[in-house]
Amino acid sequence: MISPGQLYDSLFDFESAKTLEYYPIHKKLKSVNTEDELLDIILKEVRFSPNDIVLDAGCGTGNTLFKLTKYNQVSGLGISLSQKEIDFAEEYARKANLTHKVVFKKQSFEKPLESKFDKIIAIESIKHSNSIGKVINYLIEATNDGGIIVIADDFLLENSDLVEEHRKLWNVPGFCKLENTLKPFSANGNFNLRLIKLTHKVKVRPFFILQVIKFFTRFFYKITKGKFKTYCALYLGGILLEILYIKKKISYFVIIATKND
Repeated sequence: MISPGQLYDSLFDFESAKTLEYYPIHKKLKSVNTEDELLDIILKEVRFSPNDIVLDAGCGTGNTLFKLTKYNQVSGLGISLSQKEIDFAEEYARKANLTHKVVFKKQSFEKPLESKFDKIIAIESIKHSNSIGKVINYLIEATNDGGIIVIADDFLLENSDLVEEHRKLWNVPGFCKLENTLKPFSANGNFNLRLIKLTHKVKVRPFFILQVIKFFTRFFYKITKGKFKTYCALYLGGILLEILYIKKKISYFVIIATKND
């Protein structure tokens, strides 16, 4: 099974060929004349101030932090398991003279964090964890009083063979039900929770087209090796996710957890 670091290194190779700019690593949502729909939705619900220290847990190429720094003047830390993503984000920060505002590190969130943050954002990242509860508790410990944790992700409604195949292809053992992610917040007793359902905004292609693509991609995945096999795994995992949305096996939510003072 491909590791999360290898997966996102390969995704970087594929996506960076399209642009010289940083880019969102999360899925595209249905939107009307918005540049980055998911971040726009988050910004409507969560106020970021210039004094905020932000953690982006699973930062990709730095898209979220760079935009928050540009429009909200925050500073912060981005962590990822992909060295290629981190190298890109660090180089962009140097070129944009933002190294005094943002820092990027190759680091896992499956261990205690060394600093405290006012806002923590995890977009489609914690599902790579083997223990969602442990990761959420680490994020809770790293949140200042009055701080906010924002988690946006796919959540399981019903298990199936396609779900298991997707888990293996994308190495997402923490792809679980929404209530499993909410449990640590409820157990802590010090958080106010808000949920935003965005399942209806997830873009999917017609089912027949997805079935045809799945057939050929699965075939090539079985017969190829090396980097091309990894690319097939990435693409096939994405196809399966779209099919699971069509079959109503999964949902998409933003969790906003505010820590009481």
